[in-house]
Amino acid sequence: MLSEFAPTRTHLPFISYVAAMATLRTALHGRFIQAIPFSLGSLRFASSFKAADLTIEHNTAGKPKPDPASLVFGKQFSDHMLTIYWSEKAGWKVPQIKPFQNLSLHPATSALHYSIELFEGMKAFRGVDNHIRLFRPNLNMDRMHRSADRSCLPLFDKVELLECIRKLVEVDQEWVPYSLEASLYIRPTFIGIEPSLGVSRASQALLFCIVGPVGPYFTTGAFSPVSLLADPGYVRAWRGGVGAYKMGGNYGPTIAVQNEAIKQGCQQVLWLYGEQEEITEVGTMNLFIYWTNEGGGRVQSDGAHHGHEGAARCFGFRQDYGGVWCRDGLCRLSRRQPALQRKDIPNSYHAEWSRPGQAIPQRADGHSVWTETE
Repeated sequence: MLSEFAPTRTHLPFISYVAAMATLRTALHGRFIQAIPFSLGSLRFASSFKAADLTIEHNTAGKPKPDPASLVFGKQFSDHMLTIYWSEKAGWKVPQIKPFQNLSLHPATSALHYSIELFEGMKAFRGVDNHIRLFRPNLNMDRMHRSADRSCLPLFDKVELLECIRKLVEVDQEWVPYSLEASLYIRPTFIGIEPSLGVSRASQALLFCIVGPVGPYFTTGAFSPVSLLADPGYVRAWRGGVGAYKMGGNYGPTIAVQNEAIKQGCQQVLWLYGEQEEITEVGTMNLFIYWTNEGGGRVQSDGAHHGHEGAARCFGFRQDYGGVWCRDGLCRLSRRQPALQRKDIPNSYHAEWSRPGQAIPQRADGHSVWTETE
């Protein structure tokens, strides 16, 4: 109990009191930080599940595929889902791909009460060569692993999880739209399912993944400009916070501000932080900045990249490509695709798409779903 050890001003002169409190804070902080790796229990760091153990139960009542032109974001889901359960006593269970279905949760589930949960957002695209590609999924796995660690959820092997997700996409490959304007959205989710109202790390957890075809997120279309509300009175992420982790608790409180943006004729919110009004996030988007200085040269955003945690998504810019400081993955993708251009539109994909039911090219290992680095 802190009160038993905290000195009071009646016992110490004021200067000594301040020094003593500073020492106490430092000591407690050091004890807390040092205790984290050892107090969470060895099972949390136990060996991960294995994709080689994955079992598949095929859905015999598949749904009809929607018209890509009618898709909206997040309303349609495929025929299957991935589930992987974990418990402190038994560790990771065997990964399962099963028919898409509802979850059964205890009313006291920790994710429902204390937001012990996290997720990722990924996409699979069908190329004009009929290959299905996941766009830089290794970076999503990296962030999901960091988010799990911050949430005191069990850690996992990132390569094994990615392989399980790749297999899910392969099973539901016909749900990847044959369209330039649509893709398959992939939502890995990790929740604590501890059936207790105590505020503590979960001794039970569920990692699952659902997928579904999506169109443009904004009603204005995939390549039309959107307006942003920039109001420093609202803050989404700050130093020492969890802005760098993809947790549901980062999103729920932003809905009211999003509604305010809509009232003012904007589609999204440009989130600012601090006296210098640093940019930390742009709603549900990634941000790419292009500007010139007074001398006509490009300005690098290195300083912002080293800002607080919430700036990670906006300022993950490592290369200069065509005047835009953008993410490595986009640079690599753009450099690899010059042969897939339409003749009438420079720097775009070819319009001659394969049709549903056409054989999908296989990789050398027999799989049909590729990652962006392949």
